[in-house]
Amino acid sequence: MPDDTELRDIQDRAVDCASDGITISDMRLPDAPLVYVNAGFERLTGYSRGEILGKNCRFLQGEAAGADAVAEIRAAIAEGREFSGELLNFRKDGTPFWNLLSLTPLRDASGAVTHYIGVQSDITARVRAAAALEASNRKLAEANRRMRQSLEAAVRVQQALLPRKLPECRRVEFAWRLTPCDELAGDILNIFRLDDTHVGVYLLDVTGHGTASALRAVAASQMLSADIHAASLLWEQCEQTGKYCLAPPRSSRASSTATSPGTPRWASFSPSSTASSTWKPTSFATSAPDIRRRCTSPDPWRTP
Repeated sequence: MPDDTELRDIQDRAVDCASDGITISDMRLPDAPLVYVNAGFERLTGYSRGEILGKNCRFLQGEAAGADAVAEIRAAIAEGREFSGELLNFRKDGTPFWNLLSLTPLRDASGAVTHYIGVQSDITARVRAAAALEASNRKLAEANRRMRQSLEAAVRVQQALLPRKLPECRRVEFAWRLTPCDELAGDILNIFRLDDTHVGVYLLDVTGHGTASALRAVAASQMLSADIHAASLLWEQCEQTGKYCLAPPRSSRASSTATSPGTPRWASFSPSSTASSTWKPTSFATSAPDIRRRCTSPDPWRTP
């Protein structure tokens, strides 16, 4: 077993080899000067023992040191209690570093504080990583906020494109229900009156194809407008009168092919009703066979 002298030497060398900075301040002397610093403290701060022994440890503090942390340190020392906290310190060359400081009081037999042991750890990398993560989270939160606003605006636009008022037709009732699988699926439907003898119905299904397809669906719905204007694919201007009239499927199909990608499927909606015992229609159904061949006939509206 080592004797007391050898054991003290081992303890001194162990403390001196510690990676953290270790200091001892004498609270019995004026201004509580440092009476011991280990090699880890010299490496951490850049100061040698000869430069700092006999001085108060506040020389590590600069103008940028947190006032709250400094006030907590002073309050803990005045009350003779432990302290642990983070504060910004400065090395001899002026380089700032974040110091995780722990202060522990040593007491004599009467309970009076005679010394304070300080342990300093450089946590600059951790503090910077936390600050970078916080900044990244703020950017992400802001991006999510803007995205949420855009989605909400897009949803309002999409909802505005749904039928507000269904056309009134004798002996025919229209009803619809749209349940999108996504918040912004892009699916659009419309049922609208074209003229005294025609009703337009379309359903644009773009679910699962992303925001770009949803935006194209909105653009397509504008080209399928029942309002009489040149941008609508459903109307064409008569050469003789200059007035707009309902375009047959052949013309609409040609315009659609020229202005948007893909080839639309033209369908003929054939309504049928189910009557009750009083012969009053109780339900309504349609079939939609593909009529692309008919669209190339001389009279596209004629039923073959």
